Amino acid sequence: MIHQVMTDSHNAWRRARQRRGRPPVQKEAVESYVRELVVSGRLKPGDSVPTRRGLAAQFDASPVTVQAAVAGLVREGFLTVRSQRTFVSENSPHLCRYAVVLPVARDEIEKNRFWKALVLETERIRDQEGRDIRIYFDVNGGATSPGEVELLEDVARRRLAGIIFASAPFLLKKSPILRRQGIARVAFMTPAKGYAGLSTITLSGFEARALALMAASGRKRVAVLCTPGVEEEWERRILKTPGIRMRKSWLQSVSQTAPQSARRCMWLLMDTARTERPDGLVITDDNLVEAATLGLKEAGARVPAQLQVIAHCNYPRLPHAHVPVEWVGYDARLAVKTAIEDLDRQIRKGSPPRRLSVGPVVGRQDS
Repeated sequence: MIHQVMTDSHNAWRRARQRRGRPPVQKEAVESYVRELVVSGRLKPGDSVPTRRGLAAQFDASPVTVQAAVAGLVREGFLTVRSQRTFVSENSPHLCRYAVVLPVARDEIEKNRFWKALVLETERIRDQEGRDIRIYFDVNGGATSPGEVELLEDVARRRLAGIIFASAPFLLKKSPILRRQGIARVAFMTPAKGYAGLSTITLSGFEARALALMAASGRKRVAVLCTPGVEEEWERRILKTPGIRMRKSWLQSVSQTAPQSARRCMWLLMDTARTERPDGLVITDDNLVEAATLGLKEAGARVPAQLQVIAHCNYPRLPHAHVPVEWVGYDARLAVKTAIEDLDRQIRKGSPPRRLSVGPVVGRQDS
C-alpha cells in the first residue's frame, strides 16, 4: 500500500515537473507524499518515516530539497526528530489541533457577548490546559481576511483535526472549510438541512426557565425586553404560562447595535403616571442589560421589592447591572467543553455527527 502511494505521488510529481519545471515542485511532492502517509494512518504516531536517502532516490531530488521538505513537516507538527532519526509526531495536528472559527474580526466580538466568552474560554483552555486550539477571526466565505486565508491553508494542508464554528456557517457551504473530508466539525446553531457531517449544539431553555422563575415568585404582570425578530415568540410563551399576563406595550425590542435605546424603554415602562406597571421584567439579551438596568435605576424602580428582573447572561462574563438582577444564561465553559468532547468523540471513535443541547444556568442576584 505504501509502495502504491509512493508511486502515485512520484507520478504526480513527474507530471507537475514537466508542466512547471521548478525545483519547488520536488519539495512539494515529497511533503505531500509524507503528509499523506501520516494523515491516512499508514504511518502511525511514533513510526519512523522513509529515510532522506530513500526519498531523494524515489523523487530524483537533491538531499537539500528532501531536507527542506522534512523540515517543513517538522515545523507543521507532523514529524519530530530524535537522535538524528525522524518519526511521526505523537501530537500530529491532523489528530490534535482544533480550530475555533468566528465570522467577525477580533475587535468586533465585543458586540456579541457569547462570542467574547467563547474566545476567552478557548484562550484559557489553550494556555492553562495545553490544548492545541487556534482561533480564526473574520471567516465569512470571502477568502480575503488573513484569518480565513490561514484557515483555508490549514485545511488544505491537513493541519486540523476538528473545527468549532461559533455560529451557523451558512456562508461557507461551498468552502473546503466546511466540505473537506477528514475533519470533524461542530457548530453552535439550530439544526438545519444542508449541513451534512456537522454536529450542532443548541443553546436552549432560557425562555422557559425565566418564565418559570417569574411564576414561582408570584409575579403576574411580566414585561419583556428582547431583540428584534422574537417578539411573537415571546407573546406566545407568555400566553401559555399560567398565571402570567403581559400588555402589548410591555413587550419592547431593541437592537444589539443600539443598546442605549433600552434605557429609554425602561423610563416609559416604569412611568409612575401609568395606572398599571409590570411586577416582573425579562431582559433576553445580555448586550441590553447595562443600559436597561440604568434606565430602571433612573426611573426609581424598586428592585426586587416591586419589580423582579431576570436577565440573560453568558457565564462567566456577566454584564454590569445597576439594579439587583437574577441571572439566567449559558455557561461558555460548558459550551466549549461540550464542543471539544464531541470533536474528540468523532475523531477517536469515528462516531457520526449528532445534535446536542446546552441548557441554561441560574445564578444569584447581583448588581
